[in-house]
Amino acid sequence: MVLNNGWLPASDYEREFTPGKLGTRDDLASGIYFNNLTVRDENLRPLFIRSEKMVFMK
Repeated sequence: MVLNNGWLPASDYEREFTPGKLGTRDDLASGIYFNNLTVRDENLRPLFIRSEKMVFMK
């Protein structure tokens, strides 16, 4: 699942992860998921990369 893919102007952004909005909660299994954030410059070189762990429990 991609919450955002593309260029955004510099600012603060927030995305809500709500499995129920994808269809039904049965579409997503309980477990550990990882999200990745990569910030790139205009030449697509990575400037900042962060990975975090999310736990989804039904």
